[in-house]
Amino acid sequence: MTDSISGRQLPNRRKTSRWWLAEHAADGDHEAAAAAIILCDPIFAGDWRLWAHVDDNREEIDWDGILADRTWSSGEHLLLELGRNLWSGGHQTAVDLTKLVRLGDRFFSVALSAIEARRGCGPLPRTEGQRASASPR
Repeated sequence: MTDSISGRQLPNRRKTSRWWLAEHAADGDHEAAAAAIILCDPIFAGDWRLWAHVDDNREEIDWDGILADRTWSSGEHLLLELGRNLWSGGHQTAVDLTKLVRLGDRFFSVALSAIEARRGCGPLPRTEGQRASASPR
């Protein structure tokens, strides 16, 4: 599969019935659920700039690498900062809430869904189909 923005070939992902982040979210890992909501949203689902920094074999997300890319819009970057913050238990990347409230409706909705998931509220992220569309099987 190719990236919708750069046209570059996405790396092959390991073949599993469920993606590791979705598996962790389903097992009650609220940090994984919050990250999955942001990463699997159509805003980022097919974006090479993000997926080049997700290591499925090691089950790791290189948030530093993702955030180092200077081509994100300000809204995209803020959502990714929020994802990193929620993923790390708040130990990395402080997020200014006044910036969050200035996001457009679409991005703000994703941010709220991720925060709810981190709190353990709301439905689990729907990642299986979304992730499947973001990477080759």
